[in-house]
Amino acid sequence: MRMPKSLKGVYSTAEVLYEWQREAIETAFACKGFNQYGSREIPNIALQCRQGNFHVFTDMVFLESVNIEQEDRFLVTSLTNRVMPLIRYEIGDSGSLREGDCSCGSPFPLMEMEFCRSNDIIVTQSGKRIYPSYFIHLLDDVKGINQYQFVQNELNRITLNIDAASGLAPGLQRSLQQRITNEIDKHMTLEINPVEMIERTRLGKHRFVINARPN
Repeated sequence: MRMPKSLKGVYSTAEVLYEWQREAIETAFACKGFNQYGSREIPNIALQCRQGNFHVFTDMVFLESVNIEQEDRFLVTSLTNRVMPLIRYEIGDSGSLREGDCSCGSPFPLMEMEFCRSNDIIVTQSGKRIYPSYFIHLLDDVKGINQYQFVQNELNRITLNIDAASGLAPGLQRSLQQRITNEIDKHMTLEINPVEMIERTRLGKHRFVINARPN
């Protein structure tokens, strides 16, 4: 479909927006894509400007970044919820507040996100913490994949659930295992699990990386 010229931009929300997704959206709608940060509990926390920076809606939330268990985590206080106040609510996301101004001219302060929930971080035997973006880039430029999901059920094992038209070539499987061994942990093994469909969460979200190890 040809998009109307009056369309100035589109924005996404509710789940992580990766760059390859943004590129597809911007190509389809022929305009700039913006990412909004919020949740079901606190819908409007921050929004990207044309410079790609996130500005915090300080008229609607009070946002803090606190180091908890060696991780900078967001605490959010809603300024608009008069029914069930959420005060210093640990939302589960990682990120930090930024100093300075943005060239877009917005007066709202800046923040940066790690774009993940705490249970999306993969932990190795040596204690190394791997953010989900690493695994997502492992499959960059691989054609024929409909859906995929990396799941850590054990300390030294990652399972790649994948829905692909013709599966993954043996050479690619070996290459992925080698990268994980060399770049993450020599004890970490990769298991390929072909599936017909990957279930979404009860809220309808697709999670690309899950740490499912028991606490």
